[in-house]
Amino acid sequence: GMQLQEDGMDYLLTSYYNDEGPIGDVLAAYVPRKVMVIGLGVGTLNCIADPGMEISFIEIDPAVIDVAKRHFTFLSGCGGDGDTRIIEGDGRLEMLKLKDETFDLIVIDVFSSNYIPSH
Repeated sequence: GMQLQEDGMDYLLTSYYNDEGPIGDVLAAYVPRKVMVIGLGVGTLNCIADPGMEISFIEIDPAVIDVAKRHFTFLSGCGGDGDTRIIEGDGRLEMLKLKDETFDLIVIDVFSSNYIPSH
């Protein structure tokens, strides 16, 4: 992921998460209230949250969580209502634990290098 450092641009959606990409199309057509993102990256998608939206992330790699928190400000500077929830663990297994919760939107962005897992 990447984050622009210029004042006023530091919370813009970057890379493939931008207003003119697929996530922008989804949010233009539908305003979810409860979002789950599987795969944290640098936390860019936390900036889709507006007041009234609850957003959660599942991330398997604790190093990714550390980098997102220490070197980027998407998690601390954006978000909807309350603290952004970050669950550490395998997305498939953690979603099973959340079987009693419902989400309006689930974004799955998990991959290693250029390989997108078949699951």
